[in-house]
Amino acid sequence: MPRRPAHAELMVFESELLDLQRLLPAIKARVVIEHGELDDLVPVANVTFMQAHLTGAACVKTLSLPGRNHFLPWSSPGAVRDAVRLALEPLR
Repeated sequence: MPRRPAHAELMVFESELLDLQRLLPAIKARVVIEHGELDDLVPVANVTFMQAHLTGAACVKTLSLPGRNHFLPWSSPGAVRDAVRLALEPLR
């Protein structure tokens, strides 16, 4: 059964995303976005949103994990470690 966030929780997230949207272009670091393709809590559209707004980032790398859900640290700890390593690599 899919998890459904409470309506009130989603309303808070909407205003926080709007605040975040204004700050995203100022990020200068390398960014790695990792998303489980079966995530039923955070829509995959959020990845596209982040990619579109991280205009100042040194680079943006997106890793899509087939068959994985929202809880990547528990279901895919190796992939999470790999993403952190990738984010910390020197830029070439």
